[in-house]
Amino acid sequence: LDDAGNLAWKLARVIQGQAPDALLDSYSVERVHATHENIAYGAKSTEFMAPPNFAYRLLREATLRLAVDDPGVRPLINPRQSSAIRYEGSPLNVAEASAWTNDQAAPGAPAPEALLQGPQGAFHLSSRFGQRFVVLAFGDAAAFAPPHPDLDLIAITPAVDAHGQAWQRYGLSRVDATAWVLVRPDGYVMGRWQGLDAAPLRAVLQDKGVFA
Repeated sequence: LDDAGNLAWKLARVIQGQAPDALLDSYSVERVHATHENIAYGAKSTEFMAPPNFAYRLLREATLRLAVDDPGVRPLINPRQSSAIRYEGSPLNVAEASAWTNDQAAPGAPAPEALLQGPQGAFHLSSRFGQRFVVLAFGDAAAFAPPHPDLDLIAITPAVDAHGQAWQRYGLSRVDATAWVLVRPDGYVMGRWQGLDAAPLRAVLQDKGVFA
């Protein structure tokens, strides 16, 4: 499913003339990396379920006992579900020039979920992903028009992010901070920029070959 989700939006943009053919080159880089990650996680799960020797059996028994009271140990039981695959080293990732409070929304990471408030009531941020590129506009940036006509803009103000989830998970230290976050159609973060200047974002849309 992830293979299909990764390829679908790239192939669609190339076929529709919205991006050059070179965009397709990123598919193998990202999904071969994901394959290696999946194989590694699968091997860990297999060794836990069917320990190949005494040391692995001892580790499994200790983990099962400790996991009852220690949440930090539980990911060892099923490592594949403990973290999502990140597209580290993807040619589409934008190098970061600012300091952020965490790397949950670093380029190449799945865009973090957040419960937001809109005119029609509460909604999950992930429900807005999947069709086009989305730019998240934090703070005063919400007053600006989309940096590109082919982008969907989601304005995230303190009122919209009433629980503070988006500000925290996307690496902003204060609710009055301003930033842009570019999310790909498959829900992965492509880049993030602090401040109101959208020029770096526009430059990336051309330099990375996702827009013709």
